[in-house]
Amino acid sequence: MTAIYKDVWDKLCAGKDSVMLDVGGGVGMFSRAFNKWVYKIIGTDISPAMIKDAYRLNPRGTFLVCDAAALPFYSGSFDRILCYSVFHYLKDLAHVKKVLDEFVRVVKRDGLIFVGDILTDTPWQTAKRNSKNNIPASVWWPSSLNHSLRKLAIDPHFFIDYCRAGGCRCDILPQRIPGKTTAASRYDVVIRLSS
Repeated sequence: MTAIYKDVWDKLCAGKDSVMLDVGGGVGMFSRAFNKWVYKIIGTDISPAMIKDAYRLNPRGTFLVCDAAALPFYSGSFDRILCYSVFHYLKDLAHVKKVLDEFVRVVKRDGLIFVGDILTDTPWQTAKRNSKNNIPASVWWPSSLNHSLRKLAIDPHFFIDYCRAGGCRCDILPQRIPGKTTAASRYDVVIRLSS
């Protein structure tokens, strides 16, 4: 996880005065890791169970249950938006667009949106799987994270076209995470509203 935190932090380009939103943050691992490096971080997830666990891990944190496509924040509220390992769980590309529109709404005009761990069309079936739910037989995460959700692969050109249409700058970035076996089939996106 330390390598993932470093890769994500380097791409976020956040500072001590940054107000950050962690969308789909689950149990609050990024909130816990980055809290000391930013002014404020708020975590969200659609799952009440995840938010409950986030408060258990981060008793002083701020977490809300909400859908990524309907964020309960004023426009221009955040310097940075972090959304890691979430987009492959969205329903379809129309839903992806709604979520991106919401991110653009709540980030400041000079802010940055980081969408990480996006699945490409290359499957990463490298680990021995449990046939019931396609979960690796041996995992480090808590069982509450296990699921059998369908995974959406998104071509990088979707983000490039979205940003071009919205007048945003888009960078497609490889993952630089030593030891992460899925890094070759995943990529990250950084969206900047100002040119």
